[in-house]
Amino acid sequence: MAVTAASERTALVGQALEGMGQLVRVFHRNFHAPHELELFELTMPQCRAVLFLADGPAPMTKLAGGLGVSLPSATGLVDRLVDKELVARFEDAADRRIVKCRLTPAGATMAEGLYEADVAVLRELLNALSERDVATVLSAIDLLLGAARQAAPPPDPSPSA
Repeated sequence: MAVTAASERTALVGQALEGMGQLVRVFHRNFHAPHELELFELTMPQCRAVLFLADGPAPMTKLAGGLGVSLPSATGLVDRLVDKELVARFEDAADRRIVKCRLTPAGATMAEGLYEADVAVLRELLNALSERDVATVLSAIDLLLGAARQAAPPPDPSPSA
């Protein structure tokens, strides 16, 4: 009986992941068309890096891990963002072997623009739903945020700047 419950749970999680994946694909296909990214003059990986760094400076290794790319790929991506004057590199004060990245003021403005564009799309989608459906979405978001907070690693104790 426990095996059945576990397999049903696995199936439900799989369905949720598939649904979320479909939502992300529809969201990006319909609302983040290539012409919109061209307005920001960024590729999707560059957008992801800018949004990652919006949370604060990060070592290159953490950026690469957060983006799910190799360190050389992250380095190339950051090189292009440095060329666009959106990201700056600096050495860690405690360990000069560690290279960190942070958004420049222009990068922070870009991150805010990307965030605002996403919020506008989400507002449009939510406004198309009934009040009851929006409440259901809100409950689901609360559940996911609670799980994310429990699974989150502890904050990095090293200084960020």
